[in-house]
Amino acid sequence: MQWESKYNEESLFRRAGRAAPVPAAAHRDEFISWAGAGQQYSRVVFMKKYFKSVMVILYFMVFGCSAFSHSVEPVNTPTQSEIPSDTLAMTKQWTVTQTITESASPTPTRLPYTMMDIDDTKEDLASIFYREARNAEALSQAPYIQIYADWCPSCRALERSMKDERMMAAYRGTYIMLIDIDVWRDSLPAIGVYVTGVPAIYELTYEGKPTGRFITGAAWEENTPENMAPPLDEFFHPD
Repeated sequence: MQWESKYNEESLFRRAGRAAPVPAAAHRDEFISWAGAGQQYSRVVFMKKYFKSVMVILYFMVFGCSAFSHSVEPVNTPTQSEIPSDTLAMTKQWTVTQTITESASPTPTRLPYTMMDIDDTKEDLASIFYREARNAEALSQAPYIQIYADWCPSCRALERSMKDERMMAAYRGTYIMLIDIDVWRDSLPAIGVYVTGVPAIYELTYEGKPTGRFITGAAWEENTPENMAPPLDEFFHPD
């Protein structure tokens, strides 16, 4: 055997007192050949594992998607003839209600009068009254100025009552310009309006001039719609 021959050769050299020569090149070539074989084996094992992983992924992609598509059932939408008549009627009614609700405007129902704040202090009151009185005439409404104050309880009660049916009936056909007494106090006498108390309402012509007719909160007692509406209706509609 090779091992025995090598052992005998080394024994002869040892007996002769010399060291046996080491075939360095042969050992190196043998080590390199074994290392190359190991690397090639590792590549083969890696490629086999990689191939198996790819095959498993492809299997689940193909057969898994196919199974999922078969598990989903199509939804059959019934035609109008298949829907019961009572259900169809309820659906139509709900649709109409929803359409009306969605298309409803956020602005309130049109009031039988016009009411606006006069807060532009850059323009004189005479010009404002003339312009707004002309607008009132175009709307076929009678122009008035209503003088108030934020600190006045009767003024606040009058404002809160404006959506009451009795108050709306009393104010029908009027064009009201709201004047804050604390803002316009010094300008009112120049156009012939002398305020002795608030709230106060003064009648204007279609040229924006005071007629001399006015009404104040002294015309009613408690600030409630049932007390305020009758004297206001008589003032706005004397005929």
